Parts: sequence; structure tokens; C-alpha cells
Amino acid sequence: MIKILSDSLEELCTIEDLINPNIHEEINSTYTFSFSTMFDENTVFIKPPNIVEVDDDYFYIARVRRNHTTRGVEISVECEHVSYLMNEYENDIEEYEDTPAQIIAYLMGFTPQFMLNDCDFFDVVYFNPGKKSVRQCLFELANYVGGELVFNQYYVSLISQRGTDNGLELKIGENIVGITEEIDNRGDTYESYDIDVLDLSHLEGYEFLQKLNIGDTVRIVDPQLEIDIKLRVLSYDFNPFKKTLVHVQIGNLVRDFITYIKEVVEEVNKKVEPTPEPEPTNPYYLSEFRIGDEDCLIIPGVDITEKLRKQMTDGSPYTVDANVLYTDFDTMVGLFVSLKEKYNTFNLQIIESSIDGTNHLYTKDDLPALNTQKYPPSDGHTITIVAYQGEASGLTPKSDFQAYAVRFEKYIPDTDDYQIEFGKAVLTGTEITFKFENVYDDVMSVTVGTIGAV
Repeated sequence: MIKILSDSLEELCTIEDLINPNIHEEINSTYTFSFSTMFDENTVFIKPPNIVEVDDDYFYIARVRRNHTTRGVEISVECEHVSYLMNEYENDIEEYEDTPAQIIAYLMGFTPQFMLNDCDFFDVVYFNPGKKSVRQCLFELANYVGGELVFNQYYVSLISQRGTDNGLELKIGENIVGITEEIDNRGDTYESYDIDVLDLSHLEGYEFLQKLNIGDTVRIVDPQLEIDIKLRVLSYDFNPFKKTLVHVQIGNLVRDFITYIKEVVEEVNKKVEPTPEPEPTNPYYLSEFRIGDEDCLIIPGVDITEKLRKQMTDGSPYTVDANVLYTDFDTMVGLFVSLKEKYNTFNLQIIESSIDGTNHLYTKDDLPALNTQKYPPSDGHTITIVAYQGEASGLTPKSDFQAYAVRFEKYIPDTDDYQIEFGKAVLTGTEITFKFENVYDDVMSVTVGTIGAV
């Protein structure tokens, strides 16, 4: 049974009599569902832009074909996963320099309903997708960092690798009835094996295929073709109701990283004439984070979003690397924080942490008072800002939020005084003054003796 939903996910009807229901999925590529059924009073709802709910996932109706025969009217339906709707939204940022999780969050911002669920990649990368659909950008990013996308309903995850190695073995004549080998040596060598499992329902031991998932590593054995190799499941056709596989493609996944790099190099080479350097893009939810005249958003390391996600996940501590330099206490007037217009509904939590571990918490409502406050206070150490959706009590590592933090650091100017190296000769009678600003308040002086060395 499948459910037919409106594009706002309101249930319209159910369809029970299905012919040849099939989910086809390929790693970092297609994800579709197809089926046929006979005409009845509920099939009037099988039309775009309605959505089919099957196997706890959503597929929008892309194509409907009605065939009237002596047996009645048969309706054939082709659906695409709702993630295909991201093809309707275009990325308009030429280049990104951020973590993959944050880049995906920016891309999701171009769509009205899609959200990031999980990401296994934390290092900052330079990504230059240009103007493409959001879905195309996601696949390019996955290929670029060597990850694999998982789509479920309106959530997107980028993980290091799908599937596991459970020691499964496919052997001709035992638990598979057909195998086609293809080796393509044009460019990167590509090995592929198409496995026919259509007739396995009557073979003893076929039940293990119910455990086979996309991305799993399996061993292929065919003595006659001299095949004995371990490769991954790249795609499969799957009956979601009988929980049986119809067709499996196994091979090595060739990523499009080289093509991506070539495109970037070609684009750079086209720029023969020097062009003005563009203004830096502000990738943050904030339009302003300023202390006095210090623009904190341009300080390297101010974004601690991924550090905070990791702390919320495993409790690991993190450091604040963005420094705001000061010469004396209370010399910087005002803390100014503003959200971009598209994030105006987000909440703000502002934490001022003292050296002694005391935290002072503020919200959006406290900003007018903070605009006149002087910084750094004598007990001030760090300021952390979290922009988030919903309630603070419901904040989790998978929530939509960004976090920023700065640390106050005393500015010590360079000195023009003489530098004396111990053991080196200097003029007799020279007085040298030492001042240890960050350690002691004492001032120590030494007068050079007749030997002429300190």
C-alpha cells in the first residue's frame, strides 16, 4: 500500500493494488520509484504535483501514463524523489570557503523546505560550483570531498561511505542466476557487474539479499569467467513491499573529482585580464557582529558552529581562536549584533564568559543595553553568540544554527628599546630595564659591570 499526499503532505488517499512497484537508487545519482495500478475512484489523485509516500520516503509524481485495454485502464506512474525538486532552485554564490556542512546549509537556504541532517566532513574546503541547481551543487560537493549523499524525505546527509561489509558472497549457480561483467578502460578503469536476482525467490538461501543495501561490499565469484573480487553495491532495484531485490549493480565508484578540477583550472585560465577582487561574501546568518569598531565577522576562526556541534555530540571541549585585541579595559563601546533579513525569525543567545568561569546570558531583547556597554570588562574573557531556530532547550547537533565566538587579547606593541642577549658584550655602565607585563608588576634593572657582559 502507498499513500498519495498533496504537495503540502496532506493525505489524499491510499492505493493498495500495485503492479511491479520498484525503487531504483544509485549512489550519488538517481533515486526513483515506479509502479502501475488499475483505474478506480482513488487514482484521480495520481497526478502532479502530488507526492507518493512509500518505504517511509517521499517521491513526487513526475509522469503518468494511462493505457485503456480490454482488461480496463492501467495507469503507469514514474516518480522522482522529492530531492529532485532542488533542481528548481539555483545557487547564486560563485564560490565557497567553508566546511562541507556549512556549505550544504547555505545551499539549503535557497530552498523552502530542505534541511541538512548529518555530515561527516569537518575540514574547510574551497568549492567553486558556479551557478547551477542546488541538487547539482550537492553532487559536485560530494564528489569533491569523496563523500556520499543520502536523501530521506526533505533531509540531506553527506557521509563518508554508505553501506557495510557483512561478508556477503554472490556465487554463480548458488545464489545468483546471471552475471554480466563490464570493464571500461577509457580514462579511469571502471569495473561493473550486473547481477540478475529476478528469479531468486525460488532458490534456497536467497533470503540473505534482504540484508543487502546500497553501498555494501560483497564478494563476486564466477569460476568460469575467472571472477573473484570484492566490490560495492552501486545501485539496485528494490521491491519495497516484498523486501526483495530485483537487480543489483556492483562495481567500483569512480568519482568526478578530476573533471571538477579541470573545469576550475579552465575557468581560471579564461581570466587573462586582471579583474577587480570581489567583495568578500558574508556566509553567516548574521549581517553584523561588532564590538566597538571591531568587525568580528572578518576575524579568522570566528565561526565555531562545527566545534559546537561536535561538543554537543561527544562532549569534547573546543578553543576560541578569534582574537579581539584591546589596549585597556572599557575602551571599546558597544556590542552590535544583527541577523540577516532571511533569518529574522531566528533567536539569539549571547554569552559573556568571565575568566573565573562565570557566564552572563543575554537575548535579542538585551541588545539595546549591550549597544552602550563598554568592553572588555575587567572580568571579561570571551563572547559567544548562537543564532538558532526554535527554543534553546530544543537545540541539538542537527538543529539549524550558527555559532560565533571571540576572545579578548591584550595588545602589546613592539618596542624600540635595545635588545640584549645574555653572554654578549655591551658598553660598561649601561642600565637595562626589564618589565614583565603579563607576569609581574615589578620592574627589574641591571647595570652592566666592568666585564661588559650581562
